[in-house]
Amino acid sequence: MLALLTALVISAPPRPIALVELFTSEGCSSCPPADRALAALAQSADVTVVPLELHVDYWDSIGWRDPFSSTAFTARQAGYGPSLYTPMMVVNGGAPFVGSDRATAEAVLARSAAKPLAVAVVRDGERLRVTVDRVDGAEVWIAVTEDHLVSAPDRGENMGRRLEHTGVVRWLGRATPGLDVPIAKAWKADALHVVAFAQRAGQGAVIAVGTWPKP
Repeated sequence: MLALLTALVISAPPRPIALVELFTSEGCSSCPPADRALAALAQSADVTVVPLELHVDYWDSIGWRDPFSSTAFTARQAGYGPSLYTPMMVVNGGAPFVGSDRATAEAVLARSAAKPLAVAVVRDGERLRVTVDRVDGAEVWIAVTEDHLVSAPDRGENMGRRLEHTGVVRWLGRATPGLDVPIAKAWKADALHVVAFAQRAGQGAVIAVGTWPKP
C-alpha cells in the first residue's frame, strides 16, 4: 500500500501556473481592494499564481506620489489596450478586467494556464545573476518583485490608510545572457522573488512562467 501511495504522489501532475498582473496605484482609492484580491489569489489552492503588482505613475500628480510607481509600468499597461484605468488585472496576457473583481479573476484562472519555465538565480553579494531558458516564438522577461511592503499615505485619496502590497515589481526588463540585476538598498533581500515569463510578441499571451525561489 505504501508503494502504491508513493507512486501516486510521484505521478501527480503539477498545478497549472498563471502570471497575474495588477496595474494599481497608491493614489487610487479603488486600488486597495484589488491589492488584497491579488494577495488572496496568490494563495490559490488550484493554480500557482505568480503576482506582479505594477504601480503606474499617472496618479502621482494627484495628491500622493506612489513610491513604487514607474513610467515603464504605465507603458506596459498601455500595451494591453488604449484604456488606462486602475485597478486593472491581466491573467497570462489575456483580456484586461477590473482588478478588484475576484470572481472574474478566479473564473479566468480556471481556464488559463501557462507552461513552467526554468529560471536559475545566484545571489552574488548585492546582485542577482539570472539565467533563463529561451522560448521559441516569444519574448522572455524578468521581473524582480518584493513582498510585505507597507505604506501610509498622508495625502491623496488613500490618506490615513495602511496599504499592504504583495509581489510589487521593483525591476522589469528583457532577459539577456548573463543578466545581472543589482539589489537596491531600499529592497529587503529576504522578501525578493525573481519571475521569468515568456510572452508572445506585441504583449500577447504569456505561454510560460517560472519563479525563484519556487513557490
